[in-house]
Amino acid sequence: MFMGTHSLVNPLLPVFGSGYNTTKNPEGVQMIQFPAIFKLSGQDELLLSETQSNFMQHYQLQQSYLLPDDLLIDSTGQAYSLKPCPLETVATKAVKEFSLQELTALVQTHFFASAQTCVTKIQAPDIKTLFSLLKHSS
Repeated sequence: MFMGTHSLVNPLLPVFGSGYNTTKNPEGVQMIQFPAIFKLSGQDELLLSETQSNFMQHYQLQQSYLLPDDLLIDSTGQAYSLKPCPLETVATKAVKEFSLQELTALVQTHFFASAQTCVTKIQAPDIKTLFSLLKHSS
């Protein structure tokens, strides 16, 4: 069970940021930006992870059920495979980049599945605002 934190001290471990800027660590590996969402294949519900620590808690609970198509989508729209754990992978690499329109459709489907609101009203000018909608709905 991995419970440690990552730092720039060990160049073999990836670095993770919080906020909404896409940045790279000194080795040129793109950093996962939190908050981020779990997008599990075959599921409409999304699970928001606001921090790296929060992600690891969710990951450990879901780990034995994860499929190869399950994704972690960060606040820049970059998607990472959840198998293996993207926080424990030396060279974390995005497998897809989601557009604002694609992420809006995922969030609309999430809200429709939970019958929380009229999905046509769900629109956002950027990913940060879209993730904020998920935060305030939970």
